[in-house]
Amino acid sequence: MLSVLTVAAGIFLLTHLDTVLVLLAFGTAPGYEPPEIIIGHFLSTGFGLGVSITGAVLATELLHDYAFLLGLLPLVLGIRGLYNRREASQPLKIAEHMSRRHRIGNVTFAGVGLNGENIAVFVPFFAGLTLLELTAVSVLYIIGAGLVVAVALLISLRAAAVAIPEWVETVLVPVVLILVGLYVFGAGWVAA
Repeated sequence: MLSVLTVAAGIFLLTHLDTVLVLLAFGTAPGYEPPEIIIGHFLSTGFGLGVSITGAVLATELLHDYAFLLGLLPLVLGIRGLYNRREASQPLKIAEHMSRRHRIGNVTFAGVGLNGENIAVFVPFFAGLTLLELTAVSVLYIIGAGLVVAVALLISLRAAAVAIPEWVETVLVPVVLILVGLYVFGAGWVAA
């Protein structure tokens, strides 16, 4: 169990570096208040975790001994990301005069957008876990989500404006996807 939680914590940290930067951007944007950012972040986290768990359960039931092949998904996404390096991300353009619901929606949808790559990593990792391990990892990820938003909001109190550095999206995220894909594929291949 300890090794599963250690790997899960590492995957969480690596897949949420971009989330911290986006939350920092919202935290420094005019008009956004911490409760709106927190609510939006937890809504997107719940969505990503729910889709990941559902995908893992379906993959385990449908693919049985071949669930490790899902490791190819983050591997391919990572290689494609390195091959097709994107231009630097544009700073978030956020209007000051939006409704509270609209601001929460912006944070939520930004988080859901970031969850696409996270889901590609989480599903293959979750597919091999027992119910007890999956529950423990889910609790760890919910606690981690709280820490991520707390850190981002604390840093944003000191920062004037933050733009997501180009290297996060063009190098770090694809490399993390490749490493996770290799881990899931390799661990499953050895076990099969």
